[in-house]
Amino acid sequence: MYTITIKNRTLSYLGDASMLLSPMTAFLCSHRVPESVSNAIRRWIDGLDFANTCVICGNLTGEERLARRLLIDRGIPVVLALANAIPENLEELRLTPQEMTAMQSGHMVIVSPITDETVKDASGKTSAARNQLMIAIAEHIVVGYMAENGNLARQLLGIKNVSVLKNEVQNEVIETDAQKAKNNAIRMGWAIYNRLKEGRPSIDVNNETFGGCNGSASETLDETSMNTASSSEELMPWESATKVNPVSSLEMRQLLAQYLNLSDIEKPSLLHSLVLFQVVKYYSNLTDFNFTAFFSLWGPENLRKEDWKATKVNEIWLPSLAERVMSRLFKAMPSKFHEPINKDEKFDPQIAHALLDEALQLAKKPNKRLFQRALNLAYFERNSEAIAKYRELLGKDAPQQE
Repeated sequence: MYTITIKNRTLSYLGDASMLLSPMTAFLCSHRVPESVSNAIRRWIDGLDFANTCVICGNLTGEERLARRLLIDRGIPVVLALANAIPENLEELRLTPQEMTAMQSGHMVIVSPITDETVKDASGKTSAARNQLMIAIAEHIVVGYMAENGNLARQLLGIKNVSVLKNEVQNEVIETDAQKAKNNAIRMGWAIYNRLKEGRPSIDVNNETFGGCNGSASETLDETSMNTASSSEELMPWESATKVNPVSSLEMRQLLAQYLNLSDIEKPSLLHSLVLFQVVKYYSNLTDFNFTAFFSLWGPENLRKEDWKATKVNEIWLPSLAERVMSRLFKAMPSKFHEPINKDEKFDPQIAHALLDEALQLAKKPNKRLFQRALNLAYFERNSEAIAKYRELLGKDAPQQE
């Protein structure tokens, strides 16, 4: 199993870890509930914005399993939180065919605060640990029902971002024409994302180091470390033996054009960032793809705050989505050290400035890679003041003019 650290919590996971980097809503529910709770859960899930929602829930109670099934049916990404170690054989979890498909398509990931693989059964202690994990990493907590002075009520004592479904006035959800159009656009957006993901090249076409300098192991690690795909030919339990036709360059560009025409897609959003990740990681170095022109249409302003955060996986720091985008954009800068990826692609200093200035502002301690980019940009613009500034900051490590 792999491990990841989120909000100072270390957990093991199985599946596509990129989902864990997004804001999550936690769903919790007591064991003994009134009959009306299931209807409240259905109404709550019907009202979710599934383009921008990720829900973490468990499998200890019937209500948790009901919520998970309904979420997956609606195409909402789900994080399944266990109160025991993740088993090697997924059949022990008794996942439905829909849940197995969700695992394969990246719509569900399994996590557990229990890293000791010998802990195979849930207990009161491990259940409490699971709840604490969900409460700690979630932006908002929804409770189906909790008994007064029960264990769940005590765990949530003093926490403000909690909604209890049984206390809310439930109104029947009526889907308007505008909502239908938006939901259809979101479904199409997820379909395009899944096609890009399932049909991506088996080899990372980027083969990139991040930052335009010699990369460390953390900088060259590709997305296989962020999911559970084995480097061997052996299929993981949720993987299909059916081979998916790879996405050609032409189909990729057609899919992206179709996606950009979906005016009802919320931007920025989780879906928007996931599509961009697939493009920059697996397709951006195709020789007939003008990534700079594409990203100008995509909108630099549509990066979420989460897209600027690096992630620690298995003690290795992975670059943020914004860092990956910058790395690719700077490859279009004229240089005597490399040939352009696409001869028709022109370096855009305005977009480069927008991302670089934001990165320097957000970084508590800007690293040399950012300063090197800033110096290269200063050379490109022949800005003598900026050249002197960044050469002084870099000292002897300052690169020569390209």
